[in-house]
Parts: sequence; C-alpha cells; structure tokens
Amino acid sequence: MSRPEPARPGFTVAIAGGGIIGLSIAWRLAQGQFRVTIYEKGSIGMEASWAGAGMLSPGGEIAAPSFLALLAIESRRLYPAFVNELSRASGMGIDYQECGALELAYSRAEMEMVEARAAAQAELGIDSKPLTPETVGVFCP
Repeated sequence: MSRPEPARPGFTVAIAGGGIIGLSIAWRLAQGQFRVTIYEKGSIGMEASWAGAGMLSPGGEIAAPSFLALLAIESRRLYPAFVNELSRASGMGIDYQECGALELAYSRAEMEMVEARAAAQAELGIDSKPLTPETVGVFCP
C-alpha cells in the first residue's frame, strides 16, 4: 500500500471531524510523517460515527455508474485489509462484519426505485437484489 509523501518541515494538516473517516485520514497522514491536527466539535467518535452505529455503507446508495460509485467499490475492496492493519497497529480487536443491508419498499413506486438501483448496482458487480415478501425471510428471519 502506498504511503503519503513526507511533509515539508512545519507542515500540519487540519482534519475537520474526529469520527471514523477523519481519524482514518489522520492516521494515514501521520504514517506519512505529516503533522496532523484534528478539530472536533464534541467528543471523538461520538457524532456522525456514533449515530451511524458503526455501519459503513460504501455503495448502498449507488444508483448509476459514476466516479463516486467506483470510489465506493474500491473503498469497500480495500477496507478489510485496512481493518486488519489497524487492528495489528492498535493491538485491539475490531469487530468487522460484512453483512449487507435490507431496505424496505412501502409502495410500488418505492419498489421500482429499489429494482432500478439493484440493476445499476449489478452492472457494477455489487451483489444487490430485490426481495419479495415471500423471499425476504430467507435473508432476514
């Protein structure tokens, strides 16, 4: 994995937000010998990361091929190795699980949007499929 180039002497990078994304960026930059300052309005890890209950969903909202979609797919591919590296570096276990998500459609119009998004995701190699009331119990008993 490539590392950031070492910073010029006296160069500090400011990170806005001390959640999982901000801290991950700060950690990588610090490995590249950047000096990093994190600005957080509250307690570290207690804002958006806390509200998200530890869930990361790169790709769940993808509705069409785009640069952002490709970035999300690559992020998801790299994440397990990042988790292993972070666990080794910190000496702490990280309870990472790939478990998918279930989105409910409450109307035919919503179901059509789910089906269209699943088709777009399938074109990008994302395992996404609409379920019927009869089949949903297999995945979510």
